[in-house]
Amino acid sequence: MDNMKNSDTGNLLQTFKIDMAEAAACKPGRPPLVASVRLDQDIGNVFPYLNAKLKAVGYNRQQPAMIIRQNGRQIALEPNLITISDLASQAEAETIMKWLKDIINTTWQNRVDITPVEKVFSPPGVINILALLPKTNCLKCGMESCMAFAASLSQGKTDIPSCLELSEEQRKKLEEYLQAHTLE
Repeated sequence: MDNMKNSDTGNLLQTFKIDMAEAAACKPGRPPLVASVRLDQDIGNVFPYLNAKLKAVGYNRQQPAMIIRQNGRQIALEPNLITISDLASQAEAETIMKWLKDIINTTWQNRVDITPVEKVFSPPGVINILALLPKTNCLKCGMESCMAFAASLSQGKTDIPSCLELSEEQRKKLEEYLQAHTLE
């Protein structure tokens, strides 16, 4: 049964506090900040509905917790905590939280029309994408290699039309593969 006490106004997520911290310096070139967002409400009940809309790359209904991606960025959601990686500023965290708050509340308000999904959508595998590419390393996509293109595509940082060497058959197979492994 849904926990309605958190949704007096129809909104599940109402208030939160953003704490910024420096990210571990293990990946050079990535934005330096991570946001820990403490929620004043428990949003765990919306996860199966969000999973239906966003196709999480990690979802555990027992915990409950889920991981989604937005523009190649990883966002971890727990009932009272959201963690956002690869941020350049607090303003960027606030923009993402506005998007998340809107999608969480819209999803919650429309949950009667959404079939909850318990399934975990697995992210597209770099090697699986590479197998569907022409592997010419032509550089026309602006990447160093087809492997780099496959990695970027798996993270949602580039798109299929950027590979100018794909045949129609390869493009169709790649589209089908990515459709089954949609991140957003």
